[in-house]
Amino acid sequence: MLKIQNISVKISNSIILKNIDMYIKRGMITCIMGKNGMGKTTLLETIIGHHKPYLGYINYNGEHF
Repeated sequence: MLKIQNISVKISNSIILKNIDMYIKRGMITCIMGKNGMGKTTLLETIIGHHKPYLGYINYNGEHF
């Protein structure tokens, strides 16, 4: 299970993501959609650890990171 709660990400003092919540159960198929420049790639890069959120948290299978 992946739980994202209140994630906000800043890059070069610009807020790129603000207050994102997401809950994905194991085996669930999820689609992230939006216009160009809306933060889809930044969200995925934050989930894998490329960007560090300045607010909120990511929890994967009970492990907080």
